[in-house]
Amino acid sequence: MAENGKDGKQTVEEKLKVAKERREKLLKKKEERGKGSRASTVSGATPDEPPKELPPPPGRPVAVPLGLTPRFPLDEAASKGVEEQRAEGAFYSIGPEGGNEVGVVLFPDLWGWSGGRTRAVADFLAMMLNAVVVVPRLLDSPPMDGGTNGDGLPPDFDVEARQEDLRNWLLKHSWDVLEPKAKRRWLATAS
Repeated sequence: MAENGKDGKQTVEEKLKVAKERREKLLKKKEERGKGSRASTVSGATPDEPPKELPPPPGRPVAVPLGLTPRFPLDEAASKGVEEQRAEGAFYSIGPEGGNEVGVVLFPDLWGWSGGRTRAVADFLAMMLNAVVVVPRLLDSPPMDGGTNGDGLPPDFDVEARQEDLRNWLLKHSWDVLEPKAKRRWLATAS
């Protein structure tokens, strides 16, 4: 167990060390499970058969989905931050009251700033780093088919069936377009 800093809280370095130790233990367990078995995945598939898709554990997102990243619905009850609207744009923010020296700007995935995955990552980073995390609404000029909460893709968007539409929409959101918008919105949150 990592020792606490002067104020009784773990420092970022201590938290990272603990996370690294946990990861190493998990990798070691995974390696031990794979020895002497024909199982190639947690789902029990063998090299001769394709892996079976497992449902996500209740209340928890799948960390690394295979293939296209599916929409992860927003759990408003679990979301701990606040949505703010300013002249420069909207954003979601979470973090310690009164701010902190540590700040993170998290860019949303293609499902937008109010996607469940993006909000869960923002909440997690704020908690683990004791940081202020800001997620700007960036994919709103224009959102695809109205988006979700005015940003990104709508909840019922079929990525596989509409790949060409998605490609054309994503080309409207290149870094050349997003960078000035992100800077304006970040400066708005910093004030």
